[in-house]
Amino acid sequence: MKPDKDLCDAFAEAIHAWRDTSKRPEPKMVKCYTSDRKQMRHVLSLFRQGKILQSARAAYNLDTILRDLIPNGMWDIMCASDKTNQ
Repeated sequence: MKPDKDLCDAFAEAIHAWRDTSKRPEPKMVKCYTSDRKQMRHVLSLFRQGKILQSARAAYNLDTILRDLIPNGMWDIMCASDKTNQ
């Protein structure tokens, strides 16, 4: 299955926007946001490679607030893949 480019682009934009927007971010928060983006890029990379089941499993391991950034269409594809591979 070829991933939908629009869904991938939307998630990539959400990942890029995920950062501390305060004027003086705390180093601990900068590290946290950086780690979050790395985890989300991993999910996106797997999805783009067509490794849908692996992307679903990686997505399930994200914090709830990060999972909320994944477009619904991506979730639909990942959930369908997970159900067929149980």
